[in-house]
Amino acid sequence: MLNAASVGDDISLCHTQARLLLLDILLSEIRQVFPQISYELDANSRTANAQALARGDVRAVRLYGGLALHPLIGADALVFALLHETGHHLAKGRRFALDPMLACECAADKWALTTGVGKWKRRFDRRFSINAATSQLGAVLALVRGEPPSNIKSAKGRTNACWAVCWETRATRLRSGRCSNLANHCHR
Repeated sequence: MLNAASVGDDISLCHTQARLLLLDILLSEIRQVFPQISYELDANSRTANAQALARGDVRAVRLYGGLALHPLIGADALVFALLHETGHHLAKGRRFALDPMLACECAADKWALTTGVGKWKRRFDRRFSINAATSQLGAVLALVRGEPPSNIKSAKGRTNACWAVCWETRATRLRSGRCSNLANHCHR
């Protein structure tokens, strides 16, 4: 999601009991909803990212400490990140050219906002705000880029690549509420 950027040493990651309990609850719930996926937390990593991995028959989602424990990240962003990465495994539609086992960003987003959240909600009444999630993720992205969070600008006129490559454009589309059309915008 955030291109595997590392969180600087000037940021204190949130190793509080409350954050660790939240992560335990979210990981426990999502493991029950999607038992075919292996979920991992690398709390020692300062990488601000989550990743879908396909290792032979094993499908995994890894959540890195720089994202999971970042003080600007809340439950909304964590839920969306977990669902999005799960969507890379379970979504139908376009695939990554370099790894056809995984769905593209567009398909993963659409799956997260429709099928994924629906299943999690039915099982545990888990909900999240896409506006809060994209704001939290955007703030972390701005910081790892070395920008103040208020400097996030919308990218316009990107027609030669998938809109999901640019976080600002992707966040705008996610917030629009038109998730049924997300996968139709992928140009890869």
